[in-house]
Amino acid sequence: PTGNLDDQTAKGIFDLLKSIHELGTTVIMATHNSNFLDDSTHHLHLEKGKITSTPAKTNPRPKKKKVTK
Repeated sequence: PTGNLDDQTAKGIFDLLKSIHELGTTVIMATHNSNFLDDSTHHLHLEKGKITSTPAKTNPRPKKKKVTK
């Protein structure tokens, strides 16, 4: 989702996706940017269309935040 974006805009997009996830929504993202791995809860590594590794869960799923209107 952040290809060809400057670093500040890319971080803003990732922060938005992270906020959506913190509300309890599953977010699936395909990226070549390994900088996003630190904040992911799961990730798969693909090479030539095949899964080459499925590292253990890196972070526990965040608790759902209450949305107030």
